[in-house]
Amino acid sequence: MSSKPRSYAAYAKGVACVVGVIAIVWLLNRLLSNPELIVSFLEAAKDHPGLAIPLFMLANAFAPLLLLLPSGPFNLLAGAVWGVPLAFLISGSASFCANMMAFVVGRFMLRDRLTTYMKENVSSFPAIQSAITAEGWR
Repeated sequence: MSSKPRSYAAYAKGVACVVGVIAIVWLLNRLLSNPELIVSFLEAAKDHPGLAIPLFMLANAFAPLLLLLPSGPFNLLAGAVWGVPLAFLISGSASFCANMMAFVVGRFMLRDRLTTYMKENVSSFPAIQSAITAEGWR
């Protein structure tokens, strides 16, 4: 297996990702360590559900997909703000949307790239792929 040297763009992308993650963690730490901000957010979410629920659903759907954040804290926050029955519907709908978006991205947008990566890096992948093609899923 021959390895190609990494380009400058690959290193720059990696550094940008690391800096972005550090910035997001720093920002969340600053925001979540302010009790007055948290209380005002919870009160605003309860007072304006027509705006807060769609924004929450977008955040709950896109944060796990794009930022690889877990969705559990979003579910707990929804329960704290709107109560269990409504939070169950909101979080369930947002999770369903996130799962569908992840499926569409993986199935249609990244399929060729992922297949190429698997063929190059997993020695048993061609055998697995031919077995699935011949016999189907079991």
